Amino acid sequence: AEKAGLKVGDIVVALDGTAIAASQPEDTDVLPSMIRQYKVDSTVELTIIRDKATLKIPVQLPKSPMLPREMPQYRDENYDFSVRDIAFLDRIHNDWHADQTGIIIMSVNEGGWAALGRVKTGDLLVAVNGAPVASVAQMAPIMAGIAKSRPEIIILQVKRDNVNLFLELQGSWQQGRH
Repeated sequence: AEKAGLKVGDIVVALDGTAIAASQPEDTDVLPSMIRQYKVDSTVELTIIRDKATLKIPVQLPKSPMLPREMPQYRDENYDFSVRDIAFLDRIHNDWHADQTGIIIMSVNEGGWAALGRVKTGDLLVAVNGAPVASVAQMAPIMAGIAKSRPEIIILQVKRDNVNLFLELQGSWQQGRH
């Protein structure tokens, strides 16, 4: 909406010339229902009222953002945790800016190395041993390198409740597990 030039306070009154029949607070799904009738990437014309002026604004309909469950995932068997890429809804629910990077901890095995290091489901993992991690595609080679070098500890930088934490995880190599 912002890319198309819509602003906070605009009142959308029509879609491609068809009046939007919404006058009550419970009518919030009327416009989304109308928009779902169009194909992705098609352009529609919204008629809006802004500062007492009626304007017609063309808007290209983008693909819906991927849901959290649809995001790429990675599981690390050595440290017993799973991560996934950030979804659009994560940014909304956590009040993160569009430029916030990292990957979300999806699960931590109870009694595993990540759990012992106090990693929690929902943490935002932003770096491993000082190397920034913006996607699971970046995470896999970092963790493969760690599995090869078998360090005694690794340091995860996570963001939890808008606080940066540095968590130390012990490797399982010394216990003969791997």
